[in-house]
Amino acid sequence: MQLDVDDAMSLPFETGSTLSVFQCLKHDDPFEELDTRFPGNAAECLPENYWSHRNYAMFFAPPGAQRQSAEREPFVGYARLLFEREPEPDARSTAAMNFRSIKVGGSPFWVQKPKLWRCSCGSDMEFLCSIPGNLQFPRAEGSPRQTNGRQDSHFLFLGLATYVFACRSRCSPRAVVAVRQN
Repeated sequence: MQLDVDDAMSLPFETGSTLSVFQCLKHDDPFEELDTRFPGNAAECLPENYWSHRNYAMFFAPPGAQRQSAEREPFVGYARLLFEREPEPDARSTAAMNFRSIKVGGSPFWVQKPKLWRCSCGSDMEFLCSIPGNLQFPRAEGSPRQTNGRQDSHFLFLGLATYVFACRSRCSPRAVVAVRQN
């Protein structure tokens, strides 16, 4: 998945920044020790190099620092993300709990208790986007089936509701954390 920040998104990041999310289709279980931890207070920092994962990678590149692969991903079908501004429902409302689109900016619609960290550098982690549970990504014809996916599509993070936060100070393009809930 990839999204580019533009002015209309009202994010605290530079326009032209790019979030890129990659996941292994064969080893797609994203759970790690960090998922078992819960920040004890608002000042608790993520561990050093928290962005090093075995089964997935996320990058949040500043404008002009993106690198484009010469070839298109052969296993995932192309699907364009279209963004529309819409009023944000109250976070505890039925509309928020049933929100089934990628949400960029604003406040996260938490499925469970909020899980807010600070970056290992000490800066705040800012909400970038959320990916709703069971959001399907098209599978290219002839591609292998994802281990924990469906016959006709792929999932990110086992299809769990996922909240993506990035380091406010941009200490590293890898300073991005995915909080998964079910």
